[in-house]
Amino acid sequence: MSLSSTIPPHLGNLSFLSHLLLPNNSFHGNLPAELAGLRRLSIINLKFNKFTGSSIPSAIIDSSLLQEINLNRNNLSGQLPEPIFHHLPSLKVLYVSWNALSGELPLSLFNCKQLQSLSLSVNTFGGNIPSAIGNLTSLKDIYLGSNKFRGVIPYEIGNLRNLEILGLSYANVSGNIPPSIFNISTLEEISVTGNHLSGTLPENLGYMLPKLARLYLGKNYFSGRIPSTLCNATMLSIIDFPQNSFSGYIPDVFGNLRNLHWLSLCLNNLTSDSSDSELSIINSFDKLQISQKVVIRWKSIEFHSSNVCRKPFYFSGQLES
Repeated sequence: MSLSSTIPPHLGNLSFLSHLLLPNNSFHGNLPAELAGLRRLSIINLKFNKFTGSSIPSAIIDSSLLQEINLNRNNLSGQLPEPIFHHLPSLKVLYVSWNALSGELPLSLFNCKQLQSLSLSVNTFGGNIPSAIGNLTSLKDIYLGSNKFRGVIPYEIGNLRNLEILGLSYANVSGNIPPSIFNISTLEEISVTGNHLSGTLPENLGYMLPKLARLYLGKNYFSGRIPSTLCNATMLSIIDFPQNSFSGYIPDVFGNLRNLHWLSLCLNNLTSDSSDSELSIINSFDKLQISQKVVIRWKSIEFHSSNVCRKPFYFSGQLES
């Protein structure tokens, strides 16, 4: 049963409260300033409610013990207040996605050296992504997608040696992907779909990514060849590169990626590297998408791609090797 009310101010009298967990309800109104009295709080989880108001009132949060703030899926607006992050030395999780937050990211946020999970996606944050993000060396996942940033992806993200997920799809960033990102050996997902990124992929792509499972580069302006070294990232299950300007051959070595079940290369300028009808793309596919200009031959079978972005091929079962 969903609760629907405002949070009463006298909740702030519960001075020994350590966990405030009210997710998946219909609470509304502003977050009461009296919450500032809860100095023993370690977790605030108010996700999936209908709270409104100007972001997070800076007077609310002043707890050196606070480790998690989850305000996902509310109706909060305004900027993230600079002062609050000066008083959160233990903060490990900050989730404020799917709100209406705006403005530039406060530099004080990047003093929270214990942060492991940062989710700011689906808002209207703007300005540059600060290079100070490289200070957050404990980060495991970043979600900054679906915002209105400008400028480039900071090179300093390459300092995040514990990073597992980099989510920057539809973040409005431009320029090249810093090569240092492709040297983060802990990465499992890189998602930069739908930006204004350009340039070529590094020739050694894949050598330093033993855990990479999902690589999303679609709807950008990348060009040049797809490096065959990508097959060294043997955990890859998704390669999603549609709507770029890649050219040259589709590497035959994709056939060595035994975990691959989604390959999308449509709307590029690629040709097949097949010879003698023996292109071995993969042992099994759930779905296969290849550029309109490509004919894939696999032993005695030809797969002709025709307008496949709207009508992908579907395969089931195991292909012969």
